[in-house]
Amino acid sequence: MVQDAFLKAYEKLEQFQGNSKFYTWLVRIAVNESLMRLRKRRTGRMVSIDEDVEYRRRLDAARPREWRPDPR
Repeated sequence: MVQDAFLKAYEKLEQFQGNSKFYTWLVRIAVNESLMRLRKRRTGRMVSIDEDVEYRRRLDAARPREWRPDPR
């Protein structure tokens, strides 16, 4: 992530206007790159609530039961 931010800053160096500190400009590029990556990763993953319930049911059914009688 940091490498990508430095590379992008180098590629866009001519766009740095000097209105702020270079450090601030570089950090803003890093933050924007990170947010874009998070957005890309988030859009590809959708989880259905129903799938989660069904998964838990299968997981409960697959758990080994105790050998002792149920105290209830």
